[in-house]
Amino acid sequence: MLQTLIRVEAIAAALGATTSLVALMGWGIDPALGVFAGAAVALGNFHVMRVIMAMMMLDDRTDAGRGALAAIGGFKLLLLIGIVGVAISVLHLDAWAFFIGTLTLVVAIVAAVFTSGLHGPAQEA
Repeated sequence: MLQTLIRVEAIAAALGATTSLVALMGWGIDPALGVFAGAAVALGNFHVMRVIMAMMMLDDRTDAGRGALAAIGGFKLLLLIGIVGVAISVLHLDAWAFFIGTLTLVVAIVAAVFTSGLHGPAQEA
Protein backbone atom coordinates (compact mmCIF):
# COMPACT_ATOMS: atom_id res chain seq x y z
CA MET A 1 0.00 0.00 0.00
CA LEU A 2 2.79 2.42 0.89
CA GLN A 3 4.51 1.75 -2.43
CA THR A 4 1.32 2.68 -4.27
CA LEU A 5 1.01 5.95 -2.33
CA ILE A 6 4.62 6.83 -3.04
CA ARG A 7 3.99 5.97 -6.71
CA VAL A 8 1.01 8.38 -6.64
CA GLU A 9 3.30 11.16 -5.43
CA ALA A 10 5.90 10.46 -8.11
CA ILE A 11 3.32 10.33 -10.90
CA ALA A 12 1.59 13.47 -9.59
CA ALA A 13 4.89 15.38 -9.53
CA ALA A 14 5.69 14.34 -13.10
CA LEU A 15 2.17 15.13 -14.31
CA GLY A 16 2.18 18.50 -12.53
CA ALA A 17 5.45 19.51 -14.15
CA THR A 18 4.38 18.26 -17.58
CA THR A 19 0.97 19.91 -17.38
CA SER A 20 2.58 23.17 -16.29
CA LEU A 21 4.95 23.10 -19.26
CA VAL A 22 2.11 22.34 -21.67
CA ALA A 23 0.08 25.20 -20.16
CA LEU A 24 3.07 27.51 -20.54
CA MET A 25 3.44 26.65 -24.21
CA GLY A 26 -0.27 26.77 -24.95
CA TRP A 27 -1.71 29.45 -22.69
CA GLY A 28 1.15 31.59 -21.43
CA ILE A 29 2.78 32.32 -18.11
CA ASP A 30 -0.23 33.25 -15.95
CA PRO A 31 -2.28 30.08 -16.53
CA ALA A 32 0.89 27.98 -16.29
CA LEU A 33 1.57 29.44 -12.84
CA GLY A 34 -1.99 28.56 -11.83
CA VAL A 35 -1.58 24.98 -13.07
CA PHE A 36 1.75 24.66 -11.28
CA ALA A 37 0.38 26.08 -8.03
CA GLY A 38 -2.67 23.81 -8.14
CA ALA A 39 -0.55 20.75 -8.74
CA ALA A 40 1.90 21.73 -6.00
CA VAL A 41 -0.85 22.38 -3.44
CA ALA A 42 -2.61 19.10 -4.27
CA LEU A 43 0.63 17.12 -4.08
CA GLY A 44 1.70 18.79 -0.85
CA ASN A 45 -1.70 18.15 0.72
CA PHE A 46 -1.61 14.50 -0.35
CA HIS A 47 1.90 14.04 1.06
CA VAL A 48 1.07 15.58 4.44
CA MET A 49 -2.13 13.52 4.65
CA ARG A 50 -0.17 10.34 3.83
CA VAL A 51 2.33 11.07 6.58
CA ILE A 52 -0.38 11.83 9.16
CA MET A 53 -2.31 8.68 8.30
CA ALA A 54 0.85 6.55 8.43
CA MET A 55 1.65 7.93 11.86
CA MET A 56 -1.89 7.20 13.03
CA MET A 57 -1.97 3.66 11.70
CA LEU A 58 1.56 2.35 12.02
CA ASP A 59 2.82 3.73 15.31
CA ASP A 60 1.81 2.43 18.72
CA ARG A 61 -0.02 5.52 19.83
CA THR A 62 -2.46 6.09 22.62
CA ASP A 63 -5.90 7.45 21.93
CA ALA A 64 -4.63 10.89 22.98
CA GLY A 65 -1.80 10.62 20.45
CA ARG A 66 -4.22 9.68 17.70
CA GLY A 67 -6.49 12.52 18.77
CA ALA A 68 -3.59 14.95 18.50
CA LEU A 69 -2.84 13.68 14.98
CA ALA A 70 -6.50 14.09 14.07
CA ALA A 71 -6.35 17.68 15.35
CA ILE A 72 -3.25 18.23 13.21
CA GLY A 73 -5.23 16.88 10.24
CA GLY A 74 -8.02 19.35 10.98
CA PHE A 75 -5.53 22.21 11.20
CA LYS A 76 -4.02 21.03 7.90
CA LEU A 77 -7.45 21.31 6.29
CA LEU A 78 -7.86 24.87 7.56
CA LEU A 79 -4.39 25.69 6.29
CA LEU A 80 -5.26 24.18 2.90
CA ILE A 81 -8.40 26.32 2.66
CA GLY A 82 -6.33 29.40 3.51
CA ILE A 83 -3.66 28.57 0.93
CA VAL A 84 -6.25 28.07 -1.82
CA GLY A 85 -7.98 31.31 -0.81
CA VAL A 86 -4.73 33.27 -0.93
CA ALA A 87 -3.74 31.68 -4.25
CA ILE A 88 -7.03 32.63 -5.92
CA SER A 89 -7.99 35.93 -4.30
CA VAL A 90 -4.69 37.53 -3.25
CA LEU A 91 -2.23 36.19 -5.83
CA HIS A 92 -4.96 36.29 -8.51
CA LEU A 93 -4.05 32.94 -10.02
CA ASP A 94 -6.40 31.71 -12.72
CA ALA A 95 -8.98 29.59 -10.88
CA TRP A 96 -9.55 27.22 -13.81
CA ALA A 97 -5.84 26.72 -14.27
CA PHE A 98 -5.47 26.08 -10.53
CA PHE A 99 -8.29 23.52 -10.75
CA ILE A 100 -6.65 21.81 -13.72
CA GLY A 101 -3.44 21.61 -11.68
CA THR A 102 -5.26 19.90 -8.82
CA LEU A 103 -6.69 17.35 -11.25
CA THR A 104 -3.20 16.02 -11.90
CA LEU A 105 -3.41 14.32 -8.50
CA VAL A 106 -6.65 12.56 -9.47
CA VAL A 107 -5.08 11.32 -12.70
CA ALA A 108 -2.00 10.20 -10.75
CA ILE A 109 -4.13 8.20 -8.30
CA VAL A 110 -5.92 6.42 -11.13
CA ALA A 111 -2.65 5.74 -12.95
CA ALA A 112 -0.96 4.42 -9.81
CA VAL A 113 -3.86 2.10 -9.04
CA PHE A 114 -3.86 0.69 -12.55
CA THR A 115 -0.09 0.27 -12.65
CA SER A 116 -0.01 -1.37 -9.21
CA GLY A 117 -2.66 -3.81 -10.47
CA LEU A 118 -0.29 -4.80 -13.27
CA HIS A 119 2.33 -5.89 -10.77
CA GLY A 120 -0.13 -7.97 -8.76
CA PRO A 121 -0.90 -7.92 -5.05
CA ALA A 122 2.18 -9.99 -4.13
CA GLN A 123 4.45 -7.07 -5.08
CA GLU A 124 2.66 -4.67 -2.71
CA ALA A 125 3.24 -6.68 0.47
